[in-house]
Amino acid sequence: MKNIILFNALLLSVFSSNGQEKKWHQLEGYFQSLKEKEMVVQFVARDSMIVGKTLWNGGEVHLLPDTGLAFVTREQSEHGPLHIVFHRDSSGAINQLSVSDPGNPIFVRLPNYKPVVMQEMAHTPDQLQKFAGLYQLKEDNAQYVQLTVDNNSLTIHQQWDGGTRENFVPSAEGKFFEKDFPRFTLDFSQDQQGRYNQFLALGRDHWVRVEKPTLSAAQLKTYEGKFRSQEDPDNMVQLIAADKSLIVRELWNKKEITLEPVTNTYFNNGQRSFPLQIILEGGKVNQIILLGNQSFVRIE
Repeated sequence: MKNIILFNALLLSVFSSNGQEKKWHQLEGYFQSLKEKEMVVQFVARDSMIVGKTLWNGGEVHLLPDTGLAFVTREQSEHGPLHIVFHRDSSGAINQLSVSDPGNPIFVRLPNYKPVVMQEMAHTPDQLQKFAGLYQLKEDNAQYVQLTVDNNSLTIHQQWDGGTRENFVPSAEGKFFEKDFPRFTLDFSQDQQGRYNQFLALGRDHWVRVEKPTLSAAQLKTYEGKFRSQEDPDNMVQLIAADKSLIVRELWNKKEITLEPVTNTYFNNGQRSFPLQIILEGGKVNQIILLGNQSFVRIE
């Protein structure tokens, strides 16, 4: 008798689980962030839970049922698990979801979405060298990236923080994608001489090739001076020309950092990720930007 009761309980559990998964199939599909269009997540019902595949970085999140169409992630962020709620439209169909993430709170269903499938074309490292070089963000001239050829692919080196993105390979001439995240694309274009001089990243960020610096010792000398922080007047730095480099001396502690020219107005210490942007006004340096966002104005 006891075995029969246990068997019936097991059947009930199986039928209940199957019914639940069948109900969850209505949640399956692709959803896109309203704020960040490249952020698409695919939801599938699997192993008594909903699994979200984050297509922008190849990750997964596992949704555990809370109440109704509300779920909580098994994974923990720095603020705890995410809370996700699916919503129905007037016809009763699941058409969007809300996330307890202020950065990307709403995702909407993409009924006809097809995942990006990229094919790598045959190529050699020598064929990639024409894309290597230094590029400046058109929308923010304080941002630079260096493209290098590594292991028959392109690597992006972010000058502002030392970060990298790797394994960009061509799908066609002048068109690249990141192997681990195919939606991260680089589309290069040529100038009138047929030289690749700019590219579009993620279909939105416009990067323009920058020529190598041509500063003379006399020109570098004009950058010297003392500058005061606009945020904290007690903080002052001094710029000192040294051969082909600039030295930043922090006057509050006498520490010095040597920066190499990346362009005529942009310097960086790659090991310490310490960039300096020179702001020229009428040919004179009246302001500098340290670390990408700290403004200092000339006092001497």
